Amino acid sequence: MAVEGAGDADVDCGVTACVALTFDDGPDAATTGRLLDTLAHLGVHATFFPIGSHVVEQPGLVRCEAEDGHVVGAHTWDHADLTGLSAAAVRRELESTATAVRDATGHDPVLVRPPYGDWNDTVREEAGRQHAAIVVWNIDSQDWESRNTRAVVDRVLSTVKRGSIVLMHDIYPTTVDAVPEVVEGLRERGLTPVTVPTLLGGKVGEGWVYYSQHDLVRPGSTQQTTE
Repeated sequence: MAVEGAGDADVDCGVTACVALTFDDGPDAATTGRLLDTLAHLGVHATFFPIGSHVVEQPGLVRCEAEDGHVVGAHTWDHADLTGLSAAAVRRELESTATAVRDATGHDPVLVRPPYGDWNDTVREEAGRQHAAIVVWNIDSQDWESRNTRAVVDRVLSTVKRGSIVLMHDIYPTTVDAVPEVVEGLRERGLTPVTVPTLLGGKVGEGWVYYSQHDLVRPGSTQQTTE
């Protein structure tokens, strides 16, 4: 399915060496707006995976994310480990978050990031019911652990490669502080930061699981494959 709204949709990641920067757990009144200003100054579009209960508290920030050309996905209502829930409970987590994002942006989220990157067949099936794909990551900035700007920059730039999906969080001031140097370092390495849909060629598959541009799990399988 095609994903509309990405401000970098004109980038062809089949030709250009791309990396997707993603931000979880927001929006946060103290940090998300500053991150949006930073990304605008850098000319970068990213993908946000907000928590539904936070979206309800700060809908204006999520609306700004979409209006600025970023892609807004969903990260459950309250950061629950979906693999420990029944199908009905998973459905409630995803539906309530989708409603909050739709109310804020006017669009249903078609990307779901399960907390901790944990998913199973039930989670994938329920994401598919939402006409969504699961997006995980293959580069963890570990900003949630270090809370240190220098450590975040070094971690990302020492591990990133073409096609990577990078996990960060827009709730930490130290992460926001790291973004300019991360972007500069990516560009010095010939890598262009883009949204997840742009990285994946402008469309995603319902019920598919993506770890990077070419590292994925097809529906009906639990094995990661490379395309």
